[in-house]
Amino acid sequence: MPRPRLLGAALLLTVIAAAPAAAQSVDCGEYEGVVCQGYFTDEAGVVADRQRIEDSIARLVAKHGSPIAVVVVTDSRGRSPGDFAVELADAWGVGDPEEQNGILVLVSLEERRVDVATQPAVTVSGEALASSARTFFQAGDYEGGLLAIAGALDQILSGTVPDTDGSDDGGGPGLPALGLLALFGTVLAGIAAVWMVAASRRSSRAAEMRRRQRLVDTDLAALEPSGHELPAVDDYALAAPSPPPELSTRDALAALQVLGERGRTSPAAAVVEALWSHGLVVVLDRQALLADTREPLELRATQERPLLEDAVQAAADDALAVDPKEDTEFRVRRQELADLVASLRPHRVAAARRRTADTILAELVATDAGHAGPTAAGRRLLAAGPALDPEAPVADSLAEIAEAYETA
Repeated sequence: MPRPRLLGAALLLTVIAAAPAAAQSVDCGEYEGVVCQGYFTDEAGVVADRQRIEDSIARLVAKHGSPIAVVVVTDSRGRSPGDFAVELADAWGVGDPEEQNGILVLVSLEERRVDVATQPAVTVSGEALASSARTFFQAGDYEGGLLAIAGALDQILSGTVPDTDGSDDGGGPGLPALGLLALFGTVLAGIAAVWMVAASRRSSRAAEMRRRQRLVDTDLAALEPSGHELPAVDDYALAAPSPPPELSTRDALAALQVLGERGRTSPAAAVVEALWSHGLVVVLDRQALLADTREPLELRATQERPLLEDAVQAAADDALAVDPKEDTEFRVRRQELADLVASLRPHRVAAARRRTADTILAELVATDAGHAGPTAAGRRLLAAGPALDPEAPVADSLAEIAEAYETA
């Protein structure tokens, strides 16, 4: 393709610090160690969300038809940034041999410059692009600056922002007034572009804060014990006697009623054993349950849980207070939170295990046969009691209920 021409190299007014990157390359060329990554190449690795910039440039290409590449490099390899932009455009083949409207924008961090290489059919001012990005780059907001450059490119290619490279097409009387109008239009367009980028930055900031809130919530959720860490009734249920002794439905219902109400009296041991053998009550090993859910001595000895509870909450607040642009600082704060969560979690699990044990035991009644309480089958028998023959053996009533469930 014809050699691109360099337009309007512009000096940035702040030192821009480079950062490492690990962007994945695509097969569109390599020159002087700079591997083309698509419409947007971040060789310096200063943009966290490169896809956002890529999509923004892709929209410009689709809208205006000009092949566009935006490249951020650590330095221009010992050449002037302008020459390097032209060489890079040549090496990558940026442009169209017929339309002659290719554009390559180079941001060189070490030289603190924005340079533009174009083909003959298009004119873009490097100064206009640098001016649009300057405020963002000075603040270290590279993503905002590149979005501003994309916005300025859109304005220029749409013809709503005049080129500012100092060229003059000539003119006659009245041009000063037209120039003032053009300048006024440029100012308005610039304000609009800055407003749109600022709005985009606010939206990006809010999205990042929501993402961080979800991460912190996930870290805090790790404090909650899993189901398998809590005691279960079946784990402490004693084996029922066999074979089941005879028991009338009336006596079974009366005993289940007493157990369900957890009153001061308890059924006779023989009745409890009959219910137990029919699967109508469960009898637990209370001592084993209490022993297994006692807080470990090493946790009781430290007396540190109140301090850890406060520390975890403070660490979560500190992590969420980190500026959205400070990703490394957020990761450090989040790791501190994770360490505190790991220290607090054994206390939380121990407390949850004891609460669960207390809840289980609160549902039981102390009988001579052991601590017993109705099972789901026992509650079904109670619910069906008014429709059952009270004189029938409880085994027959259970068979009748099972048949009714199958029919239903």
